[in-house]
Amino acid sequence: MFPAFAAVKNDHPDVLDLLLKAGADPNLVGVGELCDNSNVLLNVALGQSASADVVKLLLRAGASVFCVDHESAATSFMLAAKARSANVMSMLIRAARLQLGDTLLGGTLVDLLDAQDRGGRTALHWAVNERSDECVKLLVAAGASFDIPDDNGFVSTRLPHAELLRTLASERVLSDVFSQPSAPSSGFTGRRGLSI
Repeated sequence: MFPAFAAVKNDHPDVLDLLLKAGADPNLVGVGELCDNSNVLLNVALGQSASADVVKLLLRAGASVFCVDHESAATSFMLAAKARSANVMSMLIRAARLQLGDTLLGGTLVDLLDAQDRGGRTALHWAVNERSDECVKLLVAAGASFDIPDDNGFVSTRLPHAELLRTLASERVLSDVFSQPSAPSSGFTGRRGLSI
């Protein structure tokens, strides 16, 4: 096993920090069962529910948030939601914004958040399933779509335990409606500028 994978799997941020400072690649792909079958360090850390310190070290060293688990097609955001880690989710969203600014991929943060795993689930589906209200709030605030169906036809707002998401979705819809520019006036305009 590569030393960096051992440090991540055993949640040793101090050892990982030394390895990264010595030149270990934060986007190292491990091969074989001991390295979680060809996964990158960040996804191994997230899949192991490693400490936020380990994730922070990997992100600061340049670990890409674009990698997906080769077996399940789970993204970093899905793994953070599954681990119910709002702190890590927040770090991933910040890192994605920075990394998207540095790439020529032409993608957006919403594209990353709305990516679907092999079951058609998004990070928001996972956050709702895991009852992680804080992750739900972060994902909705970052623009995640709440109307994408999984392979069974379920959208995240229709999942059990989605009360908070339904409230946030309603607020976002109302906000979108009220932030639309108003239509040009068609006649009498009252003192307060209301179109009648």
